[in-house]
Amino acid sequence: MKLTQLLMISLLCSTFGTASAATMMCGSHLIDEGQRVGQSRDEIIHKCGPPQSHSEYNMIYRKGQDTYRLHFNAVDELESITQED
Repeated sequence: MKLTQLLMISLLCSTFGTASAATMMCGSHLIDEGQRVGQSRDEIIHKCGPPQSHSEYNMIYRKGQDTYRLHFNAVDELESITQED
């Protein structure tokens, strides 16, 4: 996907309260729930640094004014990314 397409998707998602974001930028790394099945919590922490907060199945990242909830399954693989207000 081109960067402009990703920006358009992010813009559309940000206009609808809580929406499935599916992508999150961490510096030069794109974290995408469809990028590769089973991205681990450790891989994402390595790319993005420690989350703002976390629980057993979720990590919260704040990027600028955007907040993202990353949901993991029982074996710590990424299942979804949700952009929240």
